[in-house]
Amino acid sequence: MCSRFKCPLCGSLLSTFDESNIRCTSLNCRFESNFLEVVDISYKDGLGATKGLSNLAPYKFTFDGVKCASFESFLQSLRVKDPKMQIEICSFPALFCYNIRFDLNDWRKDKLVYWNGIEIPRLSSKYSSLIYSAYDALFMQSYTFRYLLQLTKGKCLLHSIGCILKTETLLTPEEYLGNLERLRNLL
Repeated sequence: MCSRFKCPLCGSLLSTFDESNIRCTSLNCRFESNFLEVVDISYKDGLGATKGLSNLAPYKFTFDGVKCASFESFLQSLRVKDPKMQIEICSFPALFCYNIRFDLNDWRKDKLVYWNGIEIPRLSSKYSSLIYSAYDALFMQSYTFRYLLQLTKGKCLLHSIGCILKTETLLTPEEYLGNLERLRNLL
């Protein structure tokens, strides 16, 4: 079942997913894709170069004057209130940040994250804008990231892992794929 993924044509939920077929649930849409047209970009399950679109990929970029070792490093830094600690977390490799995430502040209790000493509600438009801007910085500063996005043009992006609830994760597959598709459309 692939119910957490949206149709690239109409935005409706995709109803089935197996190794050979995906279909849109909308009666008005005829989107259907075979596995060869779907690109799984998750770090664990992705294949070849496309897993380079994962947040765990080591793309260095600077956002708001802070040097980030990866997008995952940036995301995990949002858990801590202290700007100096955030800068340090942003400098750590992605897998290290991913592995220490539960040792950091559990933002899920109060649904608050932080950037540069500013408290930001996770479910706010301010948070969405922050993520949007950070992805823009990565896009502008990384030729390889742009190149890999270009390779996926005309294909359905899929992220086969991750929580779909904004109250439980710093980046849902919908937010993640939405930003990648938005940036891919600029190419």
